[in-house]
Amino acid sequence: MVTSQSDVLISNGMKADTVTVLENAFAAITAKSNEQTSFQQQRKAFTSENKGLYKELYTYISEVAKLGKIIFQGEQKASEYTLENLIAMVHSSKGNNGGNPAQEKKPS
Repeated sequence: MVTSQSDVLISNGMKADTVTVLENAFAAITAKSNEQTSFQQQRKAFTSENKGLYKELYTYISEVAKLGKIIFQGEQKASEYTLENLIAMVHSSKGNNGGNPAQEKKPS
């Protein structure tokens, strides 16, 4: 629209290079939009892949908890085989308490 009416617009005060500036700006915006779309698609692919991995991990931890409860049935140790306790042990193993969730520092 601007290009087809550029003679009229220039005669009414528009700078002569405005059409070029607008075309360059449009090209830059389009390139950034395409880049953003690409990043969003990559993130969506990573999220989909991670969902599957987390589901597999959850299934594995659930099996460990189930088998631990069976193996240690009737013993105090059986109560340690819950998802909550197993996850706490995973998180606490990152600290310096030797993997003992009882020694884990609780947030204040």
